[in-house]
Amino acid sequence: MLRDVKDILVDYSIIGGTMAILTALIKPFVCWKKTIKDSILVFTFSLLCGLLIQCWEIPEAVKFGVSGVCGYFAVRINEAIESILQRVKENPDKVLDKLGK
Repeated sequence: MLRDVKDILVDYSIIGGTMAILTALIKPFVCWKKTIKDSILVFTFSLLCGLLIQCWEIPEAVKFGVSGVCGYFAVRINEAIESILQRVKENPDKVLDKLGK
């Protein structure tokens, strides 16, 4: 059992690491701090998504593909969440009024 968990973690860590490296290579002229942040975000999303879909009865290749795609969109999802939180920070009263209706 423990050996299976270790193998699963290694598999999805490889996928996450690959996607993190690809993310760093796609945007070479971005600040190195942002590159490291994006790479960590992509790795974490890929790994967690892979672990979450492990219980589904679908082929392994599909699981790895979904894990990689989730990692690929992790930066965009994070940017969207940051944008929403920035809007809430600027106008908390308007946001609360809209949520209350």
